[in-house]
Amino acid sequence: MTPIFTAIGNACIDLIAPVDDAFLIRHGLTKGLCRFVDDAALLDAIKSEIGTYQSIPGGAGANVTHVMSALGQQAHFISKIGADPEGAYFKKYMEENGVKCHFPAPSENMGSSQVFTFITPDGERTFLSFDDVAKTFTSADYDFDLLHQTNFLYLDGYCLVSKSTPQSFVEAANAARHRGGHVTFNIGDIEYYTTQKNDVTTILNSCDSVICNANEARVMFGDNDDLSILARKMSEQFLFGAITDGENGAIVFHNKIIAHVPAIAIPPSALVDTNGAGDHFSAGFIYGLMNGYNLEQSGRLGTLCSADCITHAGARPLGGYGSLKHLIGHSQK
Repeated sequence: MTPIFTAIGNACIDLIAPVDDAFLIRHGLTKGLCRFVDDAALLDAIKSEIGTYQSIPGGAGANVTHVMSALGQQAHFISKIGADPEGAYFKKYMEENGVKCHFPAPSENMGSSQVFTFITPDGERTFLSFDDVAKTFTSADYDFDLLHQTNFLYLDGYCLVSKSTPQSFVEAANAARHRGGHVTFNIGDIEYYTTQKNDVTTILNSCDSVICNANEARVMFGDNDDLSILARKMSEQFLFGAITDGENGAIVFHNKIIAHVPAIAIPPSALVDTNGAGDHFSAGFIYGLMNGYNLEQSGRLGTLCSADCITHAGARPLGGYGSLKHLIGHSQK
C-alpha cells in the first residue's frame, strides 16, 4: 500500500520586485529586515505602485509537499486561503503539480498570505509580510479523516503566526500517530523558539521526528560545535531526524543510528539560489525513510534534492509530479 504524506502549512505567495532605496524609505522599510502588516489596502497600494512583480507560490510546508510530488509520492497539503486571486493561484499551482489540496472554503473577509521580497540594487533583500488569513488557521480547518490515514505528517513552524497552532498541531500529531503514523516538526524560523519556547516544546513533545539546521539545533538542543553530539541527544527524544549544515552536508539519525551525509559538490558557476534547499532536503530524506531506504540512502536523496534546488531560481522543483524521480536511483549508489 502506498504510504500517504501530508503537510500542514501556510499557503503563501512570494512576491518579488526590484526597488530602489527611496522606495524602502517611503514605505518605512528597514533594509534587510521584515515588516509585518495587517493592512490589505497598503499591500494593494504597493502592488499598484510597483506595477510589475514576480509571483511564486511558497511556504516551507508547501515546498516540501511539492518536492514529495516531484519524487512521485502521493502528497497532500492542508492549509487555508482567502477568496482572492492569490489564493486561487496557489491552489491551482499546487494541484497542477500533483498535490492534493485540503482547504476549507476560502475566507471572504481575509486575504491569502503574501510575502513581498524587495531587492535593492546592492542585492540586499527586504521583506513585507502580510499573514492575514494564516493568523486564523486552526485545527477546525484540518481534514482529520486524512490525518488519521496519514503515514508521515510534516508540521511547518511558520504556522505559529496563528496563536491556535500549538494546540492544533498537537491534535493533528495525535491523529496521525494514533494509527502508527510519524510526525516531523520543522521550526522554520528560530525566532519562534526564542519568543514561544513553551509552545514549541509542546509541539516537539507530540512529534517523533525533527528536522532543523545547525543554528536551530544549537539553540533548541544545546550549544555544541559537534553536531554529532547534538544529533545523539536528539535521537534520545526522536525516532528520526536531521541537522542540515549547508555545504557541510547533514547529520541524520534513525533508531539511534547516526550518520553524516556529505553535500553534493556543486561548481560555484552552477550555484544559482539557495532558497528552498532545506525544504528539498526534508522531502528527500523523509521520502527515503517512508519508502524503506536505509539511513544513508535517505540522507543522500535529501542532499540530491537540495543540489537540484540550488542550481535553479526559486524554492520549488522545476516540474510537477514525478519530475525528480530520476534522483532516486542516484541515492541508491
